[in-house]
Amino acid sequence: MNSKLLLVLICSLLALPQNYNQIFDNDNNVVNVESKFTRRAIASDYNGSIEDNQYTYPADVFTLRDSIEHFMYVYYGLAIDIDYKVTDYYSLINGLTYIELIQLMNGLEVKYANMTVIIDSDGEIVESEGSFNYIDPPNDDDEDWGSPVEAGFSLFEYLNLDHEEDQAVVEVISNDNNDSFMLTNISANHDSVVATKQYIKREDEELEKAWYFEFGLGEQFISASVSPDGEVVEFSSS
Repeated sequence: MNSKLLLVLICSLLALPQNYNQIFDNDNNVVNVESKFTRRAIASDYNGSIEDNQYTYPADVFTLRDSIEHFMYVYYGLAIDIDYKVTDYYSLINGLTYIELIQLMNGLEVKYANMTVIIDSDGEIVESEGSFNYIDPPNDDDEDWGSPVEAGFSLFEYLNLDHEEDQAVVEVISNDNNDSFMLTNISANHDSVVATKQYIKREDEELEKAWYFEFGLGEQFISASVSPDGEVVEFSSS
């Protein structure tokens, strides 16, 4: 798959080429429903302009979400909220609209696998930033993630915060997808914290499993990622 195809794949989310077969290999025009769970959007890092050969979806045919879902499913077998999702979109007074995407793997967000597509007031894609990458889906057995409570205890110890001594005291409430957990009674100073499964993409394109935490600490806002074995691999405060 050449770099031009990769570029157009990501940046055509809201704009279709006038002649699909002039740009894409015909084999890519086949919907493969069975493989949509493992196929991923592939692209190299880039930051540049796109050729003018485009056709914009009429605004009255699809909503923003519907146009993305339709295009990615029909032409690439990529399912929204399975292979990728829209995290934000907004317009500025200069007429530019920014659509932000994040890659998903096994239903989880992949940190640092982001795309921003910039569209002008005429519906033309003028610039793109970021990338999706092909990454083999990792083993996602629950036991490989370890315990969110243990990860929370490790983070509290890293921050020199008190926490309950007995993990059994901590109540764990999961969401419907079993990928985010509310930990209550973890500390006398924090009624609850939330631990969410995430992947972190590294430069070697390997994915690291981690538990992601966000919570307030005094006047600071803490965000941190903790590995299944309890190592704080990323930390920031603001």
